[in-house]
Parts: sequence; C-alpha cells; structure tokens
Amino acid sequence: MIPRKYSLAFILSVLVVLTAATASAQTTHYTLNGDFGRVYWSQNEMFGDLYVSRSHSGKTLTTFMSFDLWYSQLHVISGTGSIPNSAFTGDWGAGLRLNLDTQNFVGQAYDCYYDNVFSTPQCYELKLTGTIDASWQKTNQTSESYTTVYRSRLPGRRVMERGSEENVSATARVNILGIDVENVYAVMGKTHNVNMDIYIGPN
Repeated sequence: MIPRKYSLAFILSVLVVLTAATASAQTTHYTLNGDFGRVYWSQNEMFGDLYVSRSHSGKTLTTFMSFDLWYSQLHVISGTGSIPNSAFTGDWGAGLRLNLDTQNFVGQAYDCYYDNVFSTPQCYELKLTGTIDASWQKTNQTSESYTTVYRSRLPGRRVMERGSEENVSATARVNILGIDVENVYAVMGKTHNVNMDIYIGPN
C-alpha cells in the first residue's frame, strides 16, 4: 500500500496503550470469501484506509478487518485481525454496516516509528479502545469482476493477496475512534476465495 498520512489530532484521539517491548514479527494467513467493504480517506493531513470482509474457513464464518493510519511517512498505526461476525452486517446488494467495539478486535495492532524513510521501524504492540463505525451504500448497479494478484511492501508490513472479487462503487460514512472522516473513496462487493498473507512487524 502507498503510505498515507494522518493528523496529530488523530494521533491524540486514538486511545491506545503501548507495551514496553518491541513487537515481534508475525505472518498471518486469511481466506476471504464473502461480502466486503473498503474505504480510503484524506482529511487535512490525515489519510487512512479500512477494509472488512467476511471469511469462510470450511463451515465456519469469520470476519476479517484491517486498517492503516498514517501520521507521516515516519509514523504508522496498523491493525489486522478478526472481529465478531455480528459487528459486520448487511450485504453488498442492500448495504453494509460495521459497528465495532475495538475491545472485541482479535489480532495484531502495532504503532511503528521510523528514524527516516529507509530505516527499520521501532514497533510496539497496541491495545486499542474505542469504536469503529462505517456504512456502505452502492452507487452503481453494474459490478466489475476481476482476478487479483496484489503485492505490497512497506517497512513493517508486507501483503500478498491472490484470488478474485467483484465490486461496485459506493458511498461510505466512517467514524474511526471518534473522528468523522471526509473525502472518502469507497467500494463494496464480494470476495471469492481470496488468499491473503500479511506480515506485520519489524523488517
């Protein structure tokens, strides 16, 4: 992903607890197969992205969420993991809603700092508090289907995504940890056996 900035006001509003130890590296695999919503936004100096998708593992339904919150190219908060199925409702035809108390987020969340854009980050595990609320409504009746092979690499985060999805353009309203975000770009749709591997931690 391209680094995205977020404002000092956002940093001060994020209710997090830093652990004393540097976070260790971890790679996690997800298989996404179901409705999803994705949103990017920019607001003053704040930039961010949020992605939620249903995930089926055999007969078990789970829900995947990831987000990136950039203050500058030298400071990023990232989170990847599972949330309760009940926190993500609706479908991509009628509309989607995320209503999450982050105390129910199960996964990895890190706060990473860099001395410069080429440095190895110093990363700390986070314990998030607060809520993330988002809603999606489609604006186009015609969906697009495609196969994706997506790779990205940033200090502290690498993503490999393989599979197919169909999506439509959408409007979205987002409040993340107490901030109503603006200038939103959004899509919603359905994933089809998308395999995602995410590495989070120091390089």
